[in-house]
Amino acid sequence: MTGFELLDRISSESSLNGVAAIVLTSAILNPGETQRLRRAARIMSKSDLSGSALAGAITDALEGSPSEAV
Repeated sequence: MTGFELLDRISSESSLNGVAAIVLTSAILNPGETQRLRRAARIMSKSDLSGSALAGAITDALEGSPSEAV
């Protein structure tokens, strides 16, 4: 399942309302792809991934902080 498919599934199933998704990608996203992923709590690049960055993204997602591309 791709990140796009996951976000579509979360959006389409009412039982999943409020579930935060963090997208990890190694792709270079075009503007359309970035827009499609805006429903994620956070979009993170695998190349910039660290334990502290992931921990911060999880904390932000659980606290409902606005999405932010990294």
